[in-house]
Amino acid sequence: SLYGDDGTALSNNYGVALGTAFGGSPPAGPAFVCHIRHSRLSRAKAVINTTDSYVESNEMWGNKRDFAIQLGGGGTFVTNNQIVPGELYGIYLYNTSGWMLDILRIIGNYFDGSYKEIFTGDGIYQKASSGGILNSVIADNSFWNLNGSGVRFENVQNSRIVNNNFVDCASSDLSNRPD
Repeated sequence: SLYGDDGTALSNNYGVALGTAFGGSPPAGPAFVCHIRHSRLSRAKAVINTTDSYVESNEMWGNKRDFAIQLGGGGTFVTNNQIVPGELYGIYLYNTSGWMLDILRIIGNYFDGSYKEIFTGDGIYQKASSGGILNSVIADNSFWNLNGSGVRFENVQNSRIVNNNFVDCASSDLSNRPD
């Protein structure tokens, strides 16, 4: 288990960082095939800027953060997690290269926005300037009582978003959202 501090700002990087630092120099060698399994992160976030990774069977609470998970590389599998989004997003799909995030699999997760004292943003968000997603599957997820949208993408190509369950999403006044 990892419990982060309250911090002074939502964007504080308390949590787990795997792969190349965003906006930093490339590492001396490749970083790939990272695993986060059977873990609990609270008041923390996981930043995974690498390819061929696995995030499975975890409790990922982005409370008091901007997001719970940031994915910056393709070939990543996110399965069977309970994800409490941060104030902006649960899973934030973004990379600084502008390349498409290829072959993502986000399957069978529970995006939990059930806590009144925790503002929860979008379940999954993909920013247009990150290039978009390609050849990906977002399926069999449950999005429950989120203040933001369940899924919000700005560029999707040759991908399937199917068989997801949305209950009481976008429950906040969108004019008051922190983004």
